[in-house]
Amino acid sequence: MREAYFKRKVEELASYGYDFRVTDYIKQGFDIFGKYPGGLIIFSFLFLLFSFLIGLVPGLSLITAFTISPALTAGAYIVAQKVDKNKDYSFNNFFDGFKHFVPLMLASLVMLLIVFIITLIFLLPGLYVYFSSGGIATPTVLLLCLLGLIPLIYLSLCYTFTGFHIVFNGFQFWDALESSRKVISKRWGSMFLFSLLLTLMNILGLICLVIGLLVTVPVSYGALYAAFDDIVGSEVEELSEFDQLSLDVDNT
Repeated sequence: MREAYFKRKVEELASYGYDFRVTDYIKQGFDIFGKYPGGLIIFSFLFLLFSFLIGLVPGLSLITAFTISPALTAGAYIVAQKVDKNKDYSFNNFFDGFKHFVPLMLASLVMLLIVFIITLIFLLPGLYVYFSSGGIATPTVLLLCLLGLIPLIYLSLCYTFTGFHIVFNGFQFWDALESSRKVISKRWGSMFLFSLLLTLMNILGLICLVIGLLVTVPVSYGALYAAFDDIVGSEVEELSEFDQLSLDVDNT
């Protein structure tokens, strides 16, 4: 029932739209952090340290980008939900994302391939002009390459909710990707502004002797979760008798 409920909700959101409360989500991210600062700081430190060490090994960071990292990130979202909903939680819950390891890995891999292929297609004209001009980065080449980044930015944002759909709504990887794209594309501009603010916040955290990231990174996890929970939902709401009957019909 859970999967059917959220699939129907995705279609409604994609058709009729929704409110996107940017500042409310960031505030809620700080609220979640304030309820469990110790665990979130330790997890963020370990995750950042892991990412740094992995980055020292050529090629290994790309592999972890669609294997271990998605599961760890999903774990942060799971903890954010437990904290927000006043459920029981412990530090071990940060690793609950590995319970969804396969669909998270497949979603990340497919997402990477889709973004790479489409971006490459858009970048080909720029690369062609670049090599045709003897390897000179002319203004035309730079403009074409800049335009080639547009689908990369667009698709990357469209797939923001993919992991949430997998761990909270029980979607398989392709349904999660498509559902995320359908919902976010409806309010892509708001998501862009939201992501930009989170990015700027993390840049400020980096400037603050890197230590600031131990606050801004977990706040970002909480804010992203808050956005998803408000827009799509991370739990099945209490259904009316009519809604339950409608879902039963959809499943038959």
